[in-house]
Amino acid sequence: MDTSLAHENARQRALLQTQQNTIRQMAEYNRLLSQRVTAYASEINWLKALADEYAASDEADIPRQLSDLLPPEEISGKKPARLPLATCQRQ
Repeated sequence: MDTSLAHENARQRALLQTQQNTIRQMAEYNRLLSQRVTAYASEINWLKALADEYAASDEADIPRQLSDLLPPEEISGKKPARLPLATCQRQ
């Protein structure tokens, strides 16, 4: 009977060792995944800041882009001079 207890004890110790190794391995995987999550979160925040910077830059540039597209404003407020009808002769 003593041998069966020793055998059971050895079996239980081997099982415990296997479970502890599995737990250590899972803890290491968890640590590595946590590092990845932190790195991804950091990259996402960096990309958001970059997108916000570009959006602000584009917003600030809109008036200049519009002024490039629109005709120049008249300084005097007068209408542009037209040629008299007499100068437009039919042939």
